[in-house]
Amino acid sequence: MSSSLERELLSEIAKELSRGTRVDEALPRVLARLAALLGLRAAWAFAYDGRRRSYRLMASVGLPPALARRECHALRGGWCECQDQFDAGNMREAITIVHCSRLQRARGNKEGLAYHASVPLVSASARLGVMNIAACEQDAFSPETLRVLSTVGAHLATAMAREWHARLAERHAASLRELIALGRRMTTTVREADLFQTTADATVRLLRCEGGAVIASTGEVLAAAVSQTRAPRFYTYWPTEVTQQIRASLHAVALPRAGDQIQAPISPEVSIVAEDRTIGRFDETDQRILEAIALMARHALAALDTRRRHAEWRAVSERQTIASHLHDSVNQRLFSAAMFTHAAQAEIERDPMKAAQHLTKIRHLIDDARQELRQLASTLRHTDAPSVSNTIQRLVRDLADLPGLTVDIRAMTPVADIRLRPSARTALCRAMDEAVQNALRHGAPSHLDMALFEDKRGIKFVLVDDGLGFDPARVDGGFGLDSIRRQIEEEGGFVRWLSNPGHGTRCEVWLPMHSEE
Repeated sequence: MSSSLERELLSEIAKELSRGTRVDEALPRVLARLAALLGLRAAWAFAYDGRRRSYRLMASVGLPPALARRECHALRGGWCECQDQFDAGNMREAITIVHCSRLQRARGNKEGLAYHASVPLVSASARLGVMNIAACEQDAFSPETLRVLSTVGAHLATAMAREWHARLAERHAASLRELIALGRRMTTTVREADLFQTTADATVRLLRCEGGAVIASTGEVLAAAVSQTRAPRFYTYWPTEVTQQIRASLHAVALPRAGDQIQAPISPEVSIVAEDRTIGRFDETDQRILEAIALMARHALAALDTRRRHAEWRAVSERQTIASHLHDSVNQRLFSAAMFTHAAQAEIERDPMKAAQHLTKIRHLIDDARQELRQLASTLRHTDAPSVSNTIQRLVRDLADLPGLTVDIRAMTPVADIRLRPSARTALCRAMDEAVQNALRHGAPSHLDMALFEDKRGIKFVLVDDGLGFDPARVDGGFGLDSIRRQIEEEGGFVRWLSNPGHGTRCEVWLPMHSEE
């Protein structure tokens, strides 16, 4: 080949590889042009995976029927001499294989092909593959032809290395986006089992491996996921005894026969495991991604534990609140009713009129206790966040049945438009309930004035009564005041009471407004 023809060939190949297309897409055109200019018959190229010690057919041109049949089955599986030499590190320059092992084994019309030159595709940092150029005669591969093939192989290896680094950067960026989305999903998980299953599913998806699992330190499998997509199998040059030792050393969790496995701890008691049947499947990038998944699962687990503890504390607090309510109010009224019952029994024969008065007081005390129990049951009936609008309407209905009491309602902002997060909405509804009940229980009012409106980026509820009033400095809180204050302050709001003995009471409740989304 003349130097001008060689320069023309290398220029065309360089242009083809610099068009921005993938090497796999450009390679058939490169091989076809190379074979045509060298006067050769067929060409094919393999990509090499050093960790797995296996090869993937990248492209082929001009194959005889014996090699092209069944989607190039003869080139895709089994041992061959050139691959074995490259895997062993013995191939440093273009060499001639006198008898191609694949051509020897292939059945069918080989169109006279018997030899091929194997060109190592090696960059400065990695061994990337092998390119084979086939011919009918051994003397078709002159030293000059082999030199040209080596030069073309170097250009092709540079393009493959550049693409490999670009794909690695793309993978890192895609993994980062998926990890961010995964973190958001994990933070919304409300059950530990669901969190572990999400973690196992994410392991398979992000690492593109065949199996993932979350296991306890005892060996118990807490969650597992297996890919429904079967990865293609390639012939591996790992010695049989080595593969057997590797598989025997792994304690497979998600797969029946794992060839590679990596782990990352979520906590001292729980770990994530990623598995694949291919030996050498995982690299350092896979390990870092798995550690990132484990870190997010660890934070989500801690948040879940915090929410669980908070829910337990809220449940205890609710029980204490109910107990205080029953003790401070209902129990006192029932105790008073019992005392009046004894008094009525003592007077029923001696002074029937006085006994009748006692019975009237007993009836009022029991009616009051029933009202308070009904109110408490109504407040606790629903576990979902109550509606502010429905709570106000219910209060209006309940208060309308009380004799000698008038009620005014003012809502400067439509109640239906008020947007509070569910926990804050629950706190507000309970505060409104308790404020009204406290006013009726302790103030004996004849008039209530309720208002609900927006105020300084929040929602404000105001209840004013014309009852007996009290001295805030002389009141230690009790069930009602402490209950309201505790629940509202948990949501970032505040409660304020303004009162004087004989001049009624003003209760103000403020909560910050939040979007439920």
